[in-house]
Amino acid sequence: MSLLFRADAGRATGVGHVMRCLAIAESARSGGDTVAMSGSVDDVPWLSELLAGNGIELLEPATDAQNLLMLGARTKCDAIVVDHYLLTGDLSGSPIPVASMVDGNFGARPADLLVDPGLGAVTRGGWQATAAGVGAATSAGANATVDGGEVALLGPRYAPVRASVRAARLRRAGRTAADPTPWTHRPARILLVLGGTDPLGLTRLLADALRDLPVRATVTAVLAPGQEPSYEDLAVSWQTAKGPAGAGRSEGLRLVAPGPHLPELVADTDVVVSAAGTTTHELCHIGVPGALICVADNQRRGYDALVASKGAVGLGDAADVSADPSSVTAAVAALLGDPDRYQRMSVTASGLVDGQGGQRILDALGRLTGNGRTAAADARRLETR
Repeated sequence: MSLLFRADAGRATGVGHVMRCLAIAESARSGGDTVAMSGSVDDVPWLSELLAGNGIELLEPATDAQNLLMLGARTKCDAIVVDHYLLTGDLSGSPIPVASMVDGNFGARPADLLVDPGLGAVTRGGWQATAAGVGAATSAGANATVDGGEVALLGPRYAPVRASVRAARLRRAGRTAADPTPWTHRPARILLVLGGTDPLGLTRLLADALRDLPVRATVTAVLAPGQEPSYEDLAVSWQTAKGPAGAGRSEGLRLVAPGPHLPELVADTDVVVSAAGTTTHELCHIGVPGALICVADNQRRGYDALVASKGAVGLGDAADVSADPSSVTAAVAALLGDPDRYQRMSVTASGLVDGQGGQRILDALGRLTGNGRTAAADARRLETR
């Protein structure tokens, strides 16, 4: 099977769309499929290198549906996977089967296969097929079917995660089996990551809040070169505030650039303070409790669902943490101070995302392309509630 993906990444939009396409592409490549991606990742150089390292050819970004279909014909792909909210034009008449990755109503378009892997996709704000409702829903996921064929894959059962994330789950499991609460005898390890790009510029505020933790801790902040604040400014700010008058007990700040090493960092971390985007699927799979901030409207449904399930701590949105940074300090300290709650949260989170979502999506694509397009397939159109 030959697949063409359409997704973009950038400092203003984050890297989540490309990363979940990459997770599917990895599974495809491991099975001998060929993969190309139409998109722009120009201002995220580490992501360009990651795509190339996985054997994914990066093609020019298709500007609309017509250009994408022309590119699909040129590459002779068997299916197109779109993970893009703003692609204009109509793909409903495509001679090539189309799968659409969506987040609730974000990215809505007619498609042969719809994938909504969000943590709240099954129970609220989800999708339905025009000729049938969603089948038996569980906390993991559900399918909507028409004429016996899958057209919608809903819930975290279909969350694609990369091979490095699955390896990180095993790494963490081995570490925590012997010592589930290591911060009781060493400084807690806190990781601060805001979607790979931090478009809202919250890194300094959150780093300052974590500096003031009343427990022994070391903080690793993911900060891209050229991003504000600079490495130097943040380090100076931290050290100045950690002088004799500093109230917090955090013992050190380490600054690292974003990149493919993030799953390893997560596996060796006790708590991750993160935006509530696609990174949450990785945190859940690895089993690391997260303290989450909802930084965009498309994150709200998943944020609410994960916090309600007690699989993460909710810190509110960007306005909430900006108005009261001390709430971040208090929430992280409270979690570290309650080992039983911490372990329950880890178990809950790790049970939500099993890591096989990418392969399940490929299986559905294989059935779709194997059957070809028929009149029944043309009728399999999806609409929002």
